[in-house]
Amino acid sequence: MRRKIFALMLITILGLTGCSEVAGTNSRTLGGSKSVNDVLEEQMAAEDAANAGTSEEVVEDSKTSVPAAATSMHTAEYMDDFGDTIDLTGQSSTMTYSVVFNMVFYPENFVGKHVKLEGLYSEMYVESTDKRYYACFVPDAAACCAQGIEFEPTEEYKYPDDFPKDSDEIIVEGVFDTYDEDGEVYCTLRDAKFTKKAAN
Repeated sequence: MRRKIFALMLITILGLTGCSEVAGTNSRTLGGSKSVNDVLEEQMAAEDAANAGTSEEVVEDSKTSVPAAATSMHTAEYMDDFGDTIDLTGQSSTMTYSVVFNMVFYPENFVGKHVKLEGLYSEMYVESTDKRYYACFVPDAAACCAQGIEFEPTEEYKYPDDFPKDSDEIIVEGVFDTYDEDGEVYCTLRDAKFTKKAAN
């Protein structure tokens, strides 16, 4: 049930941001649009072509180094290159989307890492459990797909006063973890802190 609600939230967010096509978070497609795997393969091929002959090249930002060609990000050895902190706030949309995609599908490689990312805020309330869920959705470069990560804010935030509106751009950081609910495994950022991103 929660997956269906998050899918509807994602469609709404992408619709509000001007996306004409939305792909699911698995290999199935909606309305003939490209799957996540298709888009990732195209983007990775484009990055590989741009970095041809420089497989050891890294993209530098002031806080972290991220390998430019991310063809096997799901391996534990590759994830060790990030260290204990993964700061995606200065990375390209392709790199950010790729890492978040791998967080969702290979969560065991990220548990315990401090993660910082920016994306679109979303929330949902589930009446049957009387629980509110918060998420940060990260669109890819083509804005045709997005992947979301839940987060659990620290107690310093009071709802609704301290929370942004749906689809506001936010920066969120917390410790990556997983949990089981209704037989499903979900990813979350625990002890999360977030800020609304300043408008340019």
